[in-house]
Amino acid sequence: MVVASVVLVAVLLVAVIVLVGCRSASGTGAGPVDRNGARVESFLKSEKDGIADLEGAVEVFQRMCEMPAASEMDMKLYEYGVYSFTGEPLFSVDLVRQFQFPSTGDEYCQVRLTLYYEPTEELEALGSGNFWDEDVEGSFFDAVRDDAVYQQLAHRTPDEIAVDRSLT
Repeated sequence: MVVASVVLVAVLLVAVIVLVGCRSASGTGAGPVDRNGARVESFLKSEKDGIADLEGAVEVFQRMCEMPAASEMDMKLYEYGVYSFTGEPLFSVDLVRQFQFPSTGDEYCQVRLTLYYEPTEELEALGSGNFWDEDVEGSFFDAVRDDAVYQQLAHRTPDEIAVDRSLT
């Protein structure tokens, strides 16, 4: 009886390992499934110092979006404009991945990669705007790369880059 119980437990354990391994391997990202946004935030923070410009930021963000997440909702947002969130007006470009995890209830988890620039007249003239991945036909990342702000800033070095994770 004890041997049968041990065998049953071993079989169940192997089944769980196989199921979790399959789930982790889904998508193109490697590693475990993110359950609260911490894994993708950690990835962005580890890559942040290697980002030289908006082009590099979009490439890193796109790789991060390939990482699997156990989310009921997984969306991407691109936004830009002059804002004073830091206490002084700065032109910022945000790349946001928004999740809704079972653990967060009605709140959304946002992991944000923000590039800050001095608000020159040229940048202020671009105004502000945004779009979600559901707002574009085709690839979200193609839409970002086709955007006038991206075209203007693709190779310009930002003054600062920040990574943030928050509940909204």
